[in-house]
Amino acid sequence: MSRWLFLAIVLLVVAIAGVAIFPTLIYAAHVRAAATAPPIEAAAHLRAALQWNRNGAEAWRLHAQHALATDHLDEALAAAVTYRRLRPADPAGALLEGDIWAAMWRARRTLLPDLRKATATDPAGVPLAAEVASHAIQIFSWLRPGDSAPAPILFQAPPSRVTLQLTLPESPSALNFDVTLNPEAVAAGSDGVVFLVELDGGLRYWQFINPEKNSGWHSASLDLTPWAGRAITLTFGTDPGPNNDARFDWPAWRNPHLVPLTIASDEARARAAAQ
Repeated sequence: MSRWLFLAIVLLVVAIAGVAIFPTLIYAAHVRAAATAPPIEAAAHLRAALQWNRNGAEAWRLHAQHALATDHLDEALAAAVTYRRLRPADPAGALLEGDIWAAMWRARRTLLPDLRKATATDPAGVPLAAEVASHAIQIFSWLRPGDSAPAPILFQAPPSRVTLQLTLPESPSALNFDVTLNPEAVAAGSDGVVFLVELDGGLRYWQFINPEKNSGWHSASLDLTPWAGRAITLTFGTDPGPNNDARFDWPAWRNPHLVPLTIASDEARARAAAQ
């Protein structure tokens, strides 16, 4: 082998090795820089790192931590889930995801205290008598048969409406809740219940639950972006089923609450998956 051919082969091997190693070196440099950089610079470094290596677990972990610290909870959750997929044996991934879900929980505003002071009427808007409302509409903690833990609910016998006034946050938000019937309604002969939500008089949610097919909780998330920062009138309603028979109808709303729009869909999917 001639000297020049040998040198050519060596240069080719070095070039191939450089091409293979270069992305790894650039990725590692951006990850190291992100670990100590201010928030804006750290985010830029992490984006760059992931462009060089989409399966870089450490970049995803730092991205989750950074997004959590800056209240970008949807990004934080997605990054944490990716990190756990890449490093399933690392307990730090589960702890990080737990911290993100805790932050999501703190970001919620439950409406149950507001509902305790809300106006209760029939569908025509006629106020329910105090003694009737006290029995037909209640707020308490309930363990639905088959659930692992009790949950705060609004029990609302049909036909009725519960209306409250509130001012939404300036940033986009969503109204999340779950609905169900007491399983005992099936044996008692309920013909089902219609759940509805009205916002400023307009129908925004309608769901009929057939007691024969009542399988657990039904999750919902309503985008309230058009009303961000505004005072609104929010109405929760229930109506009897197709036979217009309100006997043995035991409907429940589980913890209606406001949540930042960026995490609303993740939270709704998590609630549905937990059923």
